Amino acid sequence: MTYDRHDWTALAFMTAIWLVALLFHSSSALLAGLAGFGLTRWLSNMAPMKRLPNRVVVIAFALAAAPFIVVKVVSSVFGHNLSGIMDETAGLWHKLLDETFALRQGLPDAIKPWVPDSQDEVQHRLVGLVSSRSAQLMEAGRLGFGILMHTIFGWLLGIAAAASHSAPVPGPLLRAWYRRWEGMAAVFGRVARGQIWVALANTLFTTLFLLVIAPTAGWAFPFRSSLILITFLASLIPVAGNLVSNSLLLLVGLGVSLGAGIAAMVFMVVVHKMEYLVSARVVGNANHVAAWELIAAMLSAELMFGPIGLITATVLYPYLKQELRAAGLV
Repeated sequence: MTYDRHDWTALAFMTAIWLVALLFHSSSALLAGLAGFGLTRWLSNMAPMKRLPNRVVVIAFALAAAPFIVVKVVSSVFGHNLSGIMDETAGLWHKLLDETFALRQGLPDAIKPWVPDSQDEVQHRLVGLVSSRSAQLMEAGRLGFGILMHTIFGWLLGIAAAASHSAPVPGPLLRAWYRRWEGMAAVFGRVARGQIWVALANTLFTTLFLLVIAPTAGWAFPFRSSLILITFLASLIPVAGNLVSNSLLLLVGLGVSLGAGIAAMVFMVVVHKMEYLVSARVVGNANHVAAWELIAAMLSAELMFGPIGLITATVLYPYLKQELRAAGLV
């Protein structure tokens, strides 16, 4: 395929949009928009759906409501038992503090001032730490809320774009622009299908840990079915979703026993690092990208832009390489 100046201009604009979104922590909106757009088009083109009247509108409304339904179901299944988990975790916390205070007596005098000698001192230090970092905590909360809102709006806009009837595109620049977004949507679809396999692998590892390893070690984890379901749903988000599900596993493990909490933490670290390799292999093969290239791109983007950069790299790098390959440059 021969690229003209319109193709290069459209590609430059798209790259600039992604860079601006990464710098201002808004790339989640673009990713969510691609997800909503691709899923709406895919469902509307399925043979069983074609029998529905106004199928695109029906699918669009269903997908628009889907995130809120999922949150409601997960919170109703898992949330009503959260107080019990917190009570067990609090009891374990107090037990750990008592053991720490007992061990403090055998520490050298030079180290003792660094270890609290009572729960009141622990509370005082925590309050001081929170007070000294209040501005950072408020900024983190504001940033997290902003990312959530961007993601929801991006998801809804992507669904709306897929449900709308596109008019003919007359100009060469607009045609090149739409071709770029169609190519990006195709790459995102392949990445999403690959991520489903990664989510299944994460769910399998979690199932083995909860149903085989934990019972063998004598740890009775509660809410196993909920944890397995949450693991699959969260793992559909590259890397970050795995951290969320494993953090819940760690919280529940600490409520069971100290050994279960340590095992859950080890499991979290191992599976999180394994996901780099599995995701790079599966997603890379789907987009004709070598695993080492994708891992290097993911790590570089994480260093520059944080976790959201790591997630974005799984889509952006294969897409840019696809464009360069189509232009005959690589």
